[in-house]
Amino acid sequence: VSVLYWRAMSAKRTRDGEGSEAPPPHAERPLQPRPNVEMARVIKGQHVHIRGMVAANGGDVAAAWDAALADKGRLQAYATAMRDLAVQYWDGEHGAGADAASPDPRRPNDRYNDRLGYIVGAVRRYFCGVRAEDRAEGFEPGPPGIAAGPLKEEKRRHFAATGAQLSAEDAAAWSREWLRSRYGGDGSSGGPPRRLVVLDVGACYNPLQPRFDAEGALPLAVGGAAPAPVPVAVLGLDIAPHPEATNMCRCDWSRVAFHDEEGEAVTDTATVPPLVEELRVSPSPVEDPEAVLRRIAPASAHVVSFCLLLSYLPTPQMRAACIVNANRALRPD
Repeated sequence: VSVLYWRAMSAKRTRDGEGSEAPPPHAERPLQPRPNVEMARVIKGQHVHIRGMVAANGGDVAAAWDAALADKGRLQAYATAMRDLAVQYWDGEHGAGADAASPDPRRPNDRYNDRLGYIVGAVRRYFCGVRAEDRAEGFEPGPPGIAAGPLKEEKRRHFAATGAQLSAEDAAAWSREWLRSRYGGDGSSGGPPRRLVVLDVGACYNPLQPRFDAEGALPLAVGGAAPAPVPVAVLGLDIAPHPEATNMCRCDWSRVAFHDEEGEAVTDTATVPPLVEELRVSPSPVEDPEAVLRRIAPASAHVVSFCLLLSYLPTPQMRAACIVNANRALRPD
């Protein structure tokens, strides 16, 4: 406002013959470039662009989406902007210690501003129980969330058989036995621990795997028993993975299909990402690195993660399709 006022007054003085004056010092300050703003502009611009394509195609969502997938330049620009924004401004202090937790000093009480930490914590609590650190943040102690359903059934069975409620001590003991039989590897069965399979949809540069690796194998919290280490394996999926990303497949999750029980398995695993054989991914990335993952085994994942995915999709129907496909990919137990 002050600059505009100075210009108006300068023009008036010139017309009145008074000459001109030097502009105030702040009028000459060049705007400092802000890379994060430019990255955000690219990301938001892609969202607007896709929605505009849907409108321009008369509501033909499939045609607009096909055109968006064919525009490799915009997809790679989006992937680069998203990766750079995340690594330089979200995960750590301007890239130092990328993918490590770094609370925003402007929001010191917001424990959920670390999106990766939130996902890792939610997975750990659901499968491995509440730690002391979690209790300090308000989470109530109890069995892992995955044991809640079977424990509820056991309580019903116990009440039907005895007419009495299952005591807290007996419930805890039953949960420990159920977890041991499920996971193994904690000294009770001698078997290898079961790993958790995570599908990170919209992974961009697959930051979840390094974060789980940094956390280490998730400890199975079963009361006084020695915790069993539960490893986590992540397969990242994206319509346009970042060029430097590893352990990822190109995939349009809104259109992914599922093998039937007799689906063909991938046989050549020399260079495919881990889990590709287990999930019966087709076509094989070995044959064509640019191949799109179109089919996957149903009920094959313990976790399906959407982080900033649904807001990218232009219609509620596409978002619903992604959620339905996630439900089909998840294990029933």
